[in-house]
Amino acid sequence: MIKTLVLILSLSIIFIAGQAQDYKKEALALLRKNQADTQLRSLKNIQITDAFPNQTSGTFIVYVQQVKEDIPVANAIRTLVFKDQKLISQSGDFVQRFASKGVKKAHQIPAESAVNQAIKHLGLSKALRASPVGSDTLANGQQITFAANAISQKPIPAQLLWVKDSSGVAVLSWEVGISPLSSDDHWLVRVEVSSGRIVNKVNLTVYCQWVTPHSHLPDVGHQADGSHSFHSPNPVVLQPSAAVDSVIYRVIPFPNESPSHLNGAFAEVVNPWQLAGAGHPAVTLNWHNDGTTEYSYTRGNNVYAYEDRDANNLPGLAATSSTSLPNLTFTSVFDENTAPTAATNQQAAITNLFYWNNIIHDVMYRYGFDELRGNFQNNNLGRGGAGGDYVLADAQDGSGANNANFSTPPDGSRPRMQMYLFDPPSGSSIQRDGDFDNGIIVHEYGHGISTRLTGGPSQVTCLSNAEQMGEGWSDYYALMFTTNWANALLSQGADLRPIGTYALAQPATGSGIRTYPYTTNMNVNPMTYAYVANSSSVHYIGSVWCTMIWDMTWEIIQQTGQISPNLYEAESPGGNTIAMRLVTEALKIQPCSPGFVDARNAILLADTLLFNGAYSCAIWRAFARRGLGAGASQGNSDSYTDQVAAFDTPFAQITKTANVSSARENGEFSYTLTVTCSCEAFSNYVIRDTIPSTLTYLSGGVYDSLTREVTFGPVSLNPGQQAFYFLEVKNNMPYDKVIHLTSDGSTLAPFTTSTLSGINAWGVSTNRFRSTGSSLRVLNTGLVSTVALTSPAYTLGTGISMLSFWHFIDLEDGYDGGVVEISTDNGNNWMDLQPYIIQNGYNYMLSSDYANYLGGRPAFSGYVPFFVNTLIDLSSFINQTIRIRFLFGEDESFGYEGWYLDDIELKSETSLINNAYLMNGAAVAGIGRNILPILPPQNILSVSSGTWTDPTIWSCGCVPQFTDSVTINPGHTIQINRINARVKEIMYNEGTVEMINSGSLQLN
Repeated sequence: MIKTLVLILSLSIIFIAGQAQDYKKEALALLRKNQADTQLRSLKNIQITDAFPNQTSGTFIVYVQQVKEDIPVANAIRTLVFKDQKLISQSGDFVQRFASKGVKKAHQIPAESAVNQAIKHLGLSKALRASPVGSDTLANGQQITFAANAISQKPIPAQLLWVKDSSGVAVLSWEVGISPLSSDDHWLVRVEVSSGRIVNKVNLTVYCQWVTPHSHLPDVGHQADGSHSFHSPNPVVLQPSAAVDSVIYRVIPFPNESPSHLNGAFAEVVNPWQLAGAGHPAVTLNWHNDGTTEYSYTRGNNVYAYEDRDANNLPGLAATSSTSLPNLTFTSVFDENTAPTAATNQQAAITNLFYWNNIIHDVMYRYGFDELRGNFQNNNLGRGGAGGDYVLADAQDGSGANNANFSTPPDGSRPRMQMYLFDPPSGSSIQRDGDFDNGIIVHEYGHGISTRLTGGPSQVTCLSNAEQMGEGWSDYYALMFTTNWANALLSQGADLRPIGTYALAQPATGSGIRTYPYTTNMNVNPMTYAYVANSSSVHYIGSVWCTMIWDMTWEIIQQTGQISPNLYEAESPGGNTIAMRLVTEALKIQPCSPGFVDARNAILLADTLLFNGAYSCAIWRAFARRGLGAGASQGNSDSYTDQVAAFDTPFAQITKTANVSSARENGEFSYTLTVTCSCEAFSNYVIRDTIPSTLTYLSGGVYDSLTREVTFGPVSLNPGQQAFYFLEVKNNMPYDKVIHLTSDGSTLAPFTTSTLSGINAWGVSTNRFRSTGSSLRVLNTGLVSTVALTSPAYTLGTGISMLSFWHFIDLEDGYDGGVVEISTDNGNNWMDLQPYIIQNGYNYMLSSDYANYLGGRPAFSGYVPFFVNTLIDLSSFINQTIRIRFLFGEDESFGYEGWYLDDIELKSETSLINNAYLMNGAAVAGIGRNILPILPPQNILSVSSGTWTDPTIWSCGCVPQFTDSVTINPGHTIQINRINARVKEIMYNEGTVEMINSGSLQLN
């Protein structure tokens, strides 16, 4: 079985010291510049946990964590991607429901009581009590460390965190970390500060069977947020020595999977770091130098490999060179007929483990897992990130059997890989050594890759939700590293690829550790997105994900028709390396706590960033075949049972655009209908466009005057192709614009204020304003109240109706807030306008745990330090009489400045609204919608005073807008074409005024 341990270093409320501070400053500048687009309520309610330029895609990635009352919120991470100083992607959610707020210290149980509660809950010795040994003054006493006191294997940390409970509500808790002396458990027990109740507990050691599926208990997560320091062994101090010239290793060389696989025989390799390329930054120090010292045993900048038979997590014997520096030799010969713990076999195992850890480091560096992205190195050579975190690789660990695990603390703390011995084959007494199953080695290292890249290198708990796919990414990297791409054929996607056969003493063609072998053949591996609901096992869920991205890899290979023979060549045009770049890039930009749809979308975004979307169809085909198509629904990523599979790809699209930005009365213009074939060819589709009575058909397509329908087609396209169709029309709709309501904040009128509860009211304020020196304001008093600002009744027109207002928000975030509502029955009933907000919508879910009338509803809340414009499209209410109200609600505590409104406008304007339908028989395959505003007739004034001499032909709209009259001389013509124009102050002297298309003139 596998045991995965994730230890967490608490860096939640301080920046990572080793990260380049300039990147944090650059990130802050980007957040300020793009704050409206990020919709972050306030930069004071977040902390930048990681930020770095991402050279692989030319982007800049920023990770921010939600903070409430200076206390971090567990796993509330937003991933923001910028390109050319602009926000292009954001993912991840902040917590919107907090069960407790402003819990005063007098009402909090002290950390010591929380630790003792945790000790009692775990059934440990009641006689032993917690005693603090220090606190983190940087965290204002929010992080306190207690002595182990024969209770825990290490000191017991306690930290204040907001933690979501099973209902999704965040409660303020002491998180207590205890590693009981007599077990491998590493518990995080969350104790609510206001009551002392146990909110939940999470075991950082995750137990699961390699052979049989495993379900976790409901309150046990795979990883968790916490405040544990990762205690690494004390480093061995050596004097600097001569540089290494050459090293020979006897190993199962990359890319071979194990001794039982084809070409899996042991072989001697020389200076394998050279595979990364001469002078590549991945191998600046080669493999035996950690930045200060050259080692003649299996230690260097990237990994320190040794045996840990006594299971004390301290370095045992390393594999030692049989020759002296500068030429090293690690050529111990493995004897399969001797116990793996025999000295020579053990040396061979440690050598192979050291070799493969370095291979993985070097290859992944080429794919963007480098110092800034949180890779594992002792010395980062001034390239950013936090060093001191080379891999501690425990060979033949004695703490168990049939196991392997990888512990991933935040950047700057050392991870640990633990490899184990496995049961012997039937009829033998000699155990199998997991150190020779290279697929398992890569799999475990893969946990470190996915953990460090998702949510940023300082956050290592973003893969702790139920639908996370950590095991899937690890299996995928194992497949990619152990495929002999130099000999691979384009048709090999259907080959069967099991995982872990050597360790399980199976033949290379055995079933391995997963339910199905990996293959593109769905008759052998039928897994789809729907299968996720079958089991809570992280390995089972992960195998569904790996099945999908393994399929995707072969789809891209088929598209390119190429396979890169060398996995190191990340920039090569082979479909295999392209796919691995996409998967790795997507890890960086996907949200914290991702589900399948999140991860799919991140891969599609990576394709856009890296390859301008060149492989989107291959990606869609692979995912759609496995049920993660365009219509798939993820549900809550904290649930593995609420997903909906779909097998469709983005198929055909139709857009409808006009050659003018607005139409005038009696003006002629044309529509362009563009049909795009996305990923699947189609044939014999038809475009149907019904012309409204406000338009006159002129040309294009086949027109039926009885039904007023224009048809185009048949339309038949292959993937990537487009077809264009044109429709000319004349506008018959007159211009009409009604400004129903306008308010500059100088008076309440035409609004009225009414108090539904409490004593609060809307009023005029000169404290903040956008335009004329005042605005409308409701105070956030800190007392229970509900107050409305209500408009008179207005009847909307038949075109576009829009409500626009500017507002400044300073409210108790998540508890007090405002909404905008509409009534169509003169105020008897009100409906929230949230579905119709098209710009700057609600930014919070108000808590329902207090006496706010608006509790449990989305609303405007928090702190927005400048006036922002919210737009609400009311076109759905055409020809209806409506009233608008701004409704504010607050609970019983914590007053703030309030909610300001300014420059409010409600207007209706006539518009041409027209749809074109792409039809597959009777089924609608796509809709192209166009909304074109109607403008009033154009007022064309004269050029200047004097005599008109040039041009002979005056096309309407070409004359500058001055005020004096024009004289038309003999032989000159004013021609007014197509657009109805009022031409003022024209004097003519035997010249000609030629009218075309019903132009009109006002003559002097």
